[in-house]
Amino acid sequence: MQPAQRPPPLAPQNLVYWTAYVLTWTLVPLHAQYAQSGHFTFASRLRDAAVSNARFYAVAGGVGVLGLVFLTASGRMALTAIPGFLIAANNAFGLGAGIFLLTFGLAEVPKHVWRKAEHRSHLQWCLSRVGKKAVKLQDARAER
Repeated sequence: MQPAQRPPPLAPQNLVYWTAYVLTWTLVPLHAQYAQSGHFTFASRLRDAAVSNARFYAVAGGVGVLGLVFLTASGRMALTAIPGFLIAANNAFGLGAGIFLLTFGLAEVPKHVWRKAEHRSHLQWCLSRVGKKAVKLQDARAER
């Protein structure tokens, strides 16, 4: 009888997964808030983004902890079920966000393609933009 073979370790896959997971929830929102910040220097924009994200995560984490405390205190969920609940909540959020983004893409991309397919209306739109830009160019040259 042969001893049971163990599956190979998944260290590289786990490293990639958890690195992507942490960066998704830290670096991406930090970068998005940095881009929207109204400050002028790098340090002040980064500080503003970090404070804004910390505030958001504090509120969201507080609400989540209060929800978990309520569920466990009311007897609707055992302490051993919390990891499974968190995994299910994370998967539900991912699916919901994916569905939202896909429906936006499915609605927005065909409109864009449809509008570009009508050559006459697209030409009229381009000509109106050229006219507006020409007026702005003349105004800018006149200000010199």
